[in-house]
Amino acid sequence: NLKEQERFIHSHYESVKSRLLSLASQRGYHDARFIEHNVEIDVEKNTAAINVVFDSGQRYKYGQITFEQDILDDELLQRYVPFEQGEGYNTQELSQLQIALGDSGYFSSVQVSPQWNESKQHRVPITVNSEPNFRNQYQYGIGYGTDTGARVRASINRRWVNTEGHQLRGTTQISEVESTVGVNYIIPGKKPQSDYYQLRAEASDKDNEGQNNRLYRLGASSIVAMNKWRREYGLHWQRDDFEIGESSGTSQFLIPQASWNYMTADGRLNIDKGFRFDVTLKAANEALLSDADLASLELGFKAVVPLTERIRFLARAEAGATYIKDFDQLPPSLRFFAGGDNSVRGYAYEQLGPEDDTGTVIGGRYLAVASAEIDYRFKDNWRVALFTDIGNAMIEPNEKLKQSVGFGVRWISPIGSIRLDLAQAIDEPGKPWRLHFTLGPDL
Repeated sequence: NLKEQERFIHSHYESVKSRLLSLASQRGYHDARFIEHNVEIDVEKNTAAINVVFDSGQRYKYGQITFEQDILDDELLQRYVPFEQGEGYNTQELSQLQIALGDSGYFSSVQVSPQWNESKQHRVPITVNSEPNFRNQYQYGIGYGTDTGARVRASINRRWVNTEGHQLRGTTQISEVESTVGVNYIIPGKKPQSDYYQLRAEASDKDNEGQNNRLYRLGASSIVAMNKWRREYGLHWQRDDFEIGESSGTSQFLIPQASWNYMTADGRLNIDKGFRFDVTLKAANEALLSDADLASLELGFKAVVPLTERIRFLARAEAGATYIKDFDQLPPSLRFFAGGDNSVRGYAYEQLGPEDDTGTVIGGRYLAVASAEIDYRFKDNWRVALFTDIGNAMIEPNEKLKQSVGFGVRWISPIGSIRLDLAQAIDEPGKPWRLHFTLGPDL
């Protein structure tokens, strides 16, 4: 900005004029112009007198919005538009529309353009030109984790099933511990860029150290994702056929569920600062297609805090509690387990918790897990870390927590952080060490 008593710099003066014209253009004052703009220099008084007369003209408003495409109904695409005809023009809103349509997955390219030459009565038509994406997307992958062992994954995403923009996604994953097949049917909501409805069917088969569970689940949910928040309300029915230790059975539950997630971060792969918070509530009633009354609360927290340019502090915490009269009626999929790559390192996957007479970990009503870690970036995309984890799954909330300590190395790869950790279970006889290998984001 130009202020009295400050030194006059001609480039600053020209910059202010350019910013004024740019702001007018952004806000729809397409005919804005300078009627007068001059500077009178008085050498004897060492002053500069600035004379500027700026005529913004009349602000343009949005006219008709036309979508140049033939794969979707215009009614759906109009729901992406963040403005109404007759409102004042703003280039930021056009950018929002272009980003939203680009992120929808329907199109490979999108261009939103004002048609200034076709303006009438200060209303500018808007044309959206787009190219359709490939209708089907196929993905395949292989991987390995110390929790799941070797795994293969295949998925198909049908980007639009019909002209109303419904989507169909199918996924199959096979691993040494758990295999899953699932189908999601997605229906755009009133504001498709932030809310949608989802129908899901899945089946899974899990076999892990004395825990055998076959799960069938059907569900429907309403999801809203806006800015840093994500909210999901859902209802699902599940049937479990399980054997765990000395117990076996079949159960079914109809579970209303609500979850909230908040996340903020300065990046996606290489995060230096951010945190996330998760809350999930579940319930069931014996009178409504359920074998028992049930109530459950789960909390999760993660944070990445920069201490110096190269040093970060990472914290993680999980807590959970479940009410049910007869614990034996609770299937393994609804019990809490601890131990593993993303829980208490130093212990095997889901092998930390109450045991039965056979020594099989049977899970608990309660969960408490926490982790503290410091890492140091010694080279671009490379870090070393020291950490300690503590936690347990419990039948009663006052049972002893188990701790581990360890160190590791991280590589920030193009597909996420690859972590190799060596952890020692210091509360176990012999204080054994365990290797952990994981791939995924820090939050």
